[in-house]
Order: sequence, then structure tokens, then C-alpha cells
Amino acid sequence: MKKTLKVQAYVLFDFDQTIYGGNSAVDFFISCVRKKPVLALYVLVQSYHLILYILRLKTKDEFKGGYFGFIRYIHDKKADYVDYFWSLNEKKIRQWYLDRPHHVNDVVVSASPFYYLEPLLERYSISLLIATQINDETGKIIGTNCYGDEKVRRIKELMPNARFSEAYSDSLSDSPMLSLAESAYIVRGDVLSRC
Repeated sequence: MKKTLKVQAYVLFDFDQTIYGGNSAVDFFISCVRKKPVLALYVLVQSYHLILYILRLKTKDEFKGGYFGFIRYIHDKKADYVDYFWSLNEKKIRQWYLDRPHHVNDVVVSASPFYYLEPLLERYSISLLIATQINDETGKIIGTNCYGDEKVRRIKELMPNARFSEAYSDSLSDSPMLSLAESAYIVRGDVLSRC
């Protein structure tokens, strides 16, 4: 008799405002300023890039690369800054996520940079982290921002035969990712609503 192998199902999660209660990009910059106050001056550069993005003179990817340009001033001590960020902000991981019984089948898919999200892999024993890649020395985006349809493209590229039992996000901009799962949920704080 032929043995049937049980297919492992994964669970997809957005990060910001889903399992993390806040905007991690802003929080990471603030934590870097707390550690190195002179970085506060970089707000002027970020504002310049934001204005150009609002005027549609820069793409979202270009804006994001400009926003994270401050990384060039901390790249030689990256680990210290990333550890400091988590020491201040790990408390923002939502309780509903912490209360889940297992994390080994979790796949976190985020537009935020892998640069400071990488510790999630070990801290929460998640299966896979898919996030925006940035140059460690310049902050410029490598490839494409991991957002919307790009999330689905990367999931399918890295997990072509995977089955997804659930997916969670705070935003309908993640509808393409949510549609991959058998059950999808919108997250508002610690309130989960099936969609």
C-alpha cells in the first residue's frame, strides 16, 4: 500500500501593524537617533525624498531608498543598532501572535527591510522571512520593494509547492497575499476578523 505524505501547511503574516504594533521603519530610525543623536538631521533628507514622492517625482522604491540612506552612517555597527531597536521595540509584538501555540510554520512577508527584521527568524522560530532587501552600506533597495503583488511573486518563487492554511494582514493592500490562503484575516490591534 502506498504511503501518503502529509502536506505541511504554512501561515502567512504581514509584519507592520499586523504582528508588530507600529511602523517599524519609523521606530528603527527613532531608535538609531536615540543611539546616535546627530542622525536626527537626516530628517531633512527624508523629508526631501517624501516631498518628491508625494509630487510623484520619485517612485516608492526610490523614496524608501532615500529614507533608509541614514544606514550608511551606522553600517559599521549594524548589529548594535539592530539589537538596540529590538531592546526598545520587542514589546510591540502583538499578544495574539505571542499566544499562538507554534511558530515553526510561520512565514513573515514584509515591505520592511530584512536589515533589522532578521532577528525574527531566531527569536520566534519562524520558518521563513521574506522582506525588502536593502544595501547595508547605502540603504538603497536591492531589487523591488516587497509590497502588494511583489509579496506573492516572492512567496511563489521561494515556496512554489507550499500550501497556506491562513494569512494575516492589517491592510487590504495585502489582498493578493491573503488570497493565497485557505482562511484570511484582517488584524486590528488584537482583534482578528475573517475576510
